[in-house]
Amino acid sequence: MMPPVTVEASEAVAEPPRPEQGGQEQEAPSRPRLEARFASALLALLPGAVVIYFSFSSGGFFASSVGFAALLVIQMLVLRVLVTEQPFAGYTRRFGVVACLLAAFAGWTLISQLWSHAPGRALIEFDRALLYLALFVLFGLLPRPKWRMPWIVRGLAAAIAFVCTCALITRVLPHVWPTDPGFADNRLSFPLTYWNSLGILAAIGIVLLIGITANPAEHRLVRVAAAAFVPITATTLLFTFSRGGILAVIVGVVVYVCVAHSRSLFTAAIVLCPPTVVALVFAYDANLLATLDPTQPGAIPQGKTVAIAVLACALGSAVLRLLTLRVDRRLDAWQRKRWPRSRRLAVAGGTAAVLVVVAIAAGAPGWISREYHGFSSDPAVNQDLRARLTDPSSNGRTDHWRVAFAGFSDSVLKGTGAGTYQFTWNAKRHIVTPVVDGHSLYFEVLSELGIVGFTLIILTVGAILFSLFRRVQGPNRLTYAALFAAGVAWAFHAGVDWDWEMPAVTAWFFAVGGAAVAGRATKRRIAPMGDRGRVPIAAALLVVAVTPALLMLSQYRLQSAANAFDKGDWTQAGNKAKDSISLIANRPEPYQILGYADLSNGRVNEAIEAMQKAVHYEPRNWEYRYSLAIAQGEAGINPLPELEQAARLNPREPLVKEAITAFQGQTIPGWLAAARRLDAGIRVSNRLTLR
Repeated sequence: MMPPVTVEASEAVAEPPRPEQGGQEQEAPSRPRLEARFASALLALLPGAVVIYFSFSSGGFFASSVGFAALLVIQMLVLRVLVTEQPFAGYTRRFGVVACLLAAFAGWTLISQLWSHAPGRALIEFDRALLYLALFVLFGLLPRPKWRMPWIVRGLAAAIAFVCTCALITRVLPHVWPTDPGFADNRLSFPLTYWNSLGILAAIGIVLLIGITANPAEHRLVRVAAAAFVPITATTLLFTFSRGGILAVIVGVVVYVCVAHSRSLFTAAIVLCPPTVVALVFAYDANLLATLDPTQPGAIPQGKTVAIAVLACALGSAVLRLLTLRVDRRLDAWQRKRWPRSRRLAVAGGTAAVLVVVAIAAGAPGWISREYHGFSSDPAVNQDLRARLTDPSSNGRTDHWRVAFAGFSDSVLKGTGAGTYQFTWNAKRHIVTPVVDGHSLYFEVLSELGIVGFTLIILTVGAILFSLFRRVQGPNRLTYAALFAAGVAWAFHAGVDWDWEMPAVTAWFFAVGGAAVAGRATKRRIAPMGDRGRVPIAAALLVVAVTPALLMLSQYRLQSAANAFDKGDWTQAGNKAKDSISLIANRPEPYQILGYADLSNGRVNEAIEAMQKAVHYEPRNWEYRYSLAIAQGEAGINPLPELEQAARLNPREPLVKEAITAFQGQTIPGWLAAARRLDAGIRVSNRLTLR
């Protein structure tokens, strides 16, 4: 459906007529070119398309999908610079400030290679930050017509509803949509591969869907459709058993209610609450779907019952929303006198005081104390995943944050380098569980990029949220209220999980942020930009695109090598690893694959050389020193020095302790036998970093 486009809504993509002589500003044409209107409409749907693409690409966690998306967005920027009359028509000072902050963060991430012991990881982290920056710039350079943000929200909500519907089908109707056996399907994670990421995506979708169905300015069919998908998305959220996602949706809804001030919220609550609660009750009562094996035979009938119940609740929400639209129109027509600011503040303050007194009388301080101690304790082990919903444990996050802060204390200004939290965790952890990310954007940035990186990311996120909040007072205020509430939910959840590494749940925030800080479309003619300025800018963008292009191609080859490794095709694994190295030579993963391939093919000396390269590019990674020790053992070289170094890097790693015990007191024949045994074990342990 093509959005209505007026002169106000026209883009700089459209070619305005040349100004008349004498420098007089003339009115723009009544309608922009058809292709410009079509391109502008498609671009408004880009954030939703990005969500779908990344959701079905493992959430965007791997460098190949990030590199492809970054390359595509940069090419859009190049096309805009070269083709449009005014490529910077949406530029504002606010856009310039936020873009500089985000660019500085991306640049600081890249520069951290200079002091990092894992420069290849800094390059991958830079590529992700570059994607977010490119999306922000693309939408920030477009002028802001009135219709664009509603279409962005519709596209986002539709995309998230689609992903959540697909995810729910795999849980309640696994025979209709079976997932790969490699999926950890005890908690619903398809297609993002991580349940907490799917949880926050569903939470964001619920906030946006509520914002649409409670917005009187939306088309009635759009409001009805949005209401229908709330029970579906909420049920998906439940089956992730993500406490952070559930808390995030509560935060988002409360923020929306506080800033929207919409009379339609009353009817929206009547429409959405009963069907959604009924759907959640049916889903919660399906006990076999909440076990570690939700696809067991007894769960199939329960899944069918839940599917029927959720579908009925979705239809019920749609019918109720359709029936209450007339009530919304009457509420909108009803004008009541607005209370003075002083009276509103007095009522709000009095209400808050009463709630505090009631909470104290009900024993809230004691409850808070118990929950706080429970938050810091270890999680309870329970086969019924529903027990997670009432478990106050942080699931080890306090340990992750403690280690991150310890890493920050070691290098306050610049941190340990982008992507190096894993090594800080290995060296300073108190528990055995291996961890790659700090489960908090803010703590992890503090550890990896120091106070400089932390300040830049806080200012960037805060500026985008503030820009969304400012728009709540103007046109499309309910649309911006929903986006602000969803942004607050994302920012909150990013503080307790690794959302930053999953573009499926993060990329939209920067696209929306760019659109929020863009300037309005104008009726005035603007002199077209000359070719002399376009070419250098386009050339600079193409140079920037080299990094994501190389990372994308290198990662594709690395994944092919890893797939061949899993199948035991050592020749193919080695060849693809060499192809990956030929594109980017400072990543250790392909050298490790090449080393194990050489060992399988009897080239022990070549294997040692490849493993030494892996150690060279990540000297603080215990895994590569462990692999080098195995290669040395098969060559008859004493492996204990490398294993002792691995033990210093990761004191609590059981594999290292086992290997030291196996090699100690042995001679060359014993080293050879132990190395071959450990070699066979590590290949199937799922502990090797191959991708």
